[in-house]
Amino acid sequence: MSKNAKKIIGIVAGLAILAVAIILIGIYAPVIRGAIDNERYYTPEEVQQIREDYEDDLDEMQTQTDYYKSQIDAYLKDLQDYQTQLTTTTNNLNQALKQNKIDAETIAGYLDDIAELNDDITDLNNQIKLYQELLEAYENSGKYEVVFYLVQNGEQTPYDVQVVEPNGYLSDVVEPEGNFEGWSLTIGGDLIESLTSVQITEDTNIYGTFYSTVTFMVNDEEYSTQQVGYNKYATEPEEPEVQYYTFEGWTLNGEDVVTVNTYQITQDTTFIAKLTKNELTAFAVKNWTGLTPISGSYIWTDGENVYYSEYEKQYVLNKETSVWETKIWYGINNFAGQYIWSDDENIYFSNDTIEGNYQYVLNKETSTWEEKIWNGYSNIQASYIWTDGENFYYSHNESQYVLNRETSTWEEKIWNGFTELLGNFIWTDGNQIYYSRSNQQYVLNQETSTWETITWSGLSNFYGSRIWTDGKNTYYSHNEDQYILNIETSTWEVKVWNGLTDFLVNDIWTDGENFYYSNNSQQYEIV
Repeated sequence: MSKNAKKIIGIVAGLAILAVAIILIGIYAPVIRGAIDNERYYTPEEVQQIREDYEDDLDEMQTQTDYYKSQIDAYLKDLQDYQTQLTTTTNNLNQALKQNKIDAETIAGYLDDIAELNDDITDLNNQIKLYQELLEAYENSGKYEVVFYLVQNGEQTPYDVQVVEPNGYLSDVVEPEGNFEGWSLTIGGDLIESLTSVQITEDTNIYGTFYSTVTFMVNDEEYSTQQVGYNKYATEPEEPEVQYYTFEGWTLNGEDVVTVNTYQITQDTTFIAKLTKNELTAFAVKNWTGLTPISGSYIWTDGENVYYSEYEKQYVLNKETSVWETKIWYGINNFAGQYIWSDDENIYFSNDTIEGNYQYVLNKETSTWEEKIWNGYSNIQASYIWTDGENFYYSHNESQYVLNRETSTWEEKIWNGFTELLGNFIWTDGNQIYYSRSNQQYVLNQETSTWETITWSGLSNFYGSRIWTDGKNTYYSHNEDQYILNIETSTWEVKVWNGLTDFLVNDIWTDGENFYYSNNSQQYEIV
């Protein structure tokens, strides 16, 4: 038998084997390719089912594959040799053609053989690649994939992957940086003491969690902190005690109380104490040092410190010791506290008198009062300035203005319903804006800038300048007339104070936390 005949027989045998392999590939390749495309391995149940249903075919496939791999190597070598021979022959044929020693039809036949063999080589290469993928998937089909995730702030991030033999054990992984808590088989579940003791019987996810910082805040100050595991619960700290306030519970937003020991922690969390100011019912004698007597109408604040300004008497309150200490101002050092006001950004002194027009702005860093120039209207008196919570207004009879803070300009303001009003009679219950001057009683419709008539019960003839609030309730105080406002019914109800029953609202003041009454020799803390 000639060498070429042997090669042809070999190729035919190889193609027969290839046909068998293709049949087996048609059966198993879609499943295995699906596993590869989905980037996962077989589950134990899938592997067992395949082995039970196609055990003989799998054995045959393995045998055929091994045989095919060995044959392919031989075919490739033979084909490479044959291609080299054909190339040499082609060159010879081309040379012979030039010498007219061979016809073109014979040459074309050789070229067709070369093209066909090249196609065969390409097909064989593709089959080898397919069988490599098939063998890889088949070899790994009995193993399990273990994915490690990090769980933080509600998100899962892949961290590591291990492939484990059936009933095999995990290997240790590098511990993540940060406040790492540990690994568990479920999010927030029991922590695994040792990864290497975990036996794997299926595809598994392992979850790494971190401790969260839980902070408890009281009056904007840190009260206590805890480190709490993922999906676990903080321990409620000892109930805070704040003078003049009742502790209602812990909240997330300052309003809605939550149960701390049933609120699952998944990220850094802040609990805020809900404090309700106690009802003020009594006046307790208060002893100040450094300055006595004092009058509450001269007391003012820059939002941080409390000052007493009665012309040549200038003091600052040391809240820790209840001592009034001498304060030195620059620019002006002889002024009264009742002429000081704030636009929530700066502190101003505004006093328009027969003697002169005094307008200043406070430089807090240097304790210096610097001259202030207003545009539009300059004769400002602090007692006539008021705010609706958004804008600042100046109201003095026919002079009605709104402040443009960007340009320091007082621009004319037109009100509807009532136009000649005084700012010192305007007050709020925390919801609405009112004007109260004797029998003139109005409520402001802010959308339409209209003052609408309102009728009060219990007290109908009163002045807004005598109304004050402790942040919880609204009171009317003028000598023996003492009332508290029932907002729901718009009724002024008689209020009985203990310790002091006859007092004036102008002498009530606050240090930002507590309320006091200071009228010369009468010094009280309202409790």
